[in-house]
Amino acid sequence: MGGKCVRLVQGDFSRRLDFSTRFDLAGLASEFGKFASGIHVVDLDGAKSGKLENELAIAKIVQSATVPVEVGGGLRDLQSVERILNLGVSRAILGTRALEDFSFLEQCLKKFSRDHVAVGVDLKGDFVATHGWAKVSGVRAVEFLKKLENAGVENVLCTQIENDGMLGGLNFQFFTQLCQQFSKLKITASGGVGSVEDLEKIGRTGVSGVIFGRAFFEGRITTKQIVDFLES
Repeated sequence: MGGKCVRLVQGDFSRRLDFSTRFDLAGLASEFGKFASGIHVVDLDGAKSGKLENELAIAKIVQSATVPVEVGGGLRDLQSVERILNLGVSRAILGTRALEDFSFLEQCLKKFSRDHVAVGVDLKGDFVATHGWAKVSGVRAVEFLKKLENAGVENVLCTQIENDGMLGGLNFQFFTQLCQQFSKLKITASGGVGSVEDLEKIGRTGVSGVIFGRAFFEGRITTKQIVDFLES
């Protein structure tokens, strides 16, 4: 947000945690490369406005990263998706526009390939949230996930907004059921990681990956802990 590294609590823009004084973008990108298979970036300003807002900051992260970078937030037309991929981003994450205009998602899958396009499914209760989590649609998450699976989408990021930034752990039962129900999708879990133990538990649910941020920024999970966990 504003070119700085921040975290929101439960997606609330008024509950912003600013970590920019402790972490610069280039340093973070380099540090994440020591343990992560990829870096997840959200243009929060873009998610709210509907257009790319933090392009320079994203470019700085990509230039410093040693692992693939995926970006979401404000990608609501083909030109924005193409611009972000041309920066060197490995995967564009679609959200609001994919839900509201499914033909846009199909166009992206055709033009940029399934490897370069993922869909973010952000949940408030059973329903999909949009517009930077500010609005809740009338579409149930399971209905949308089935539609994505039928369309040939491969990568989906699922965030339970109630847990996001709360450090209280993920809903492991929920993700286990989700992976069993949608076995053709590669599901990445997000929302609530607070410890290395959470990483171990989510790994048993069948998800393809897990995203976390605040726990690392606040020192609850360290690079050494993650490396030791991955090597154990």
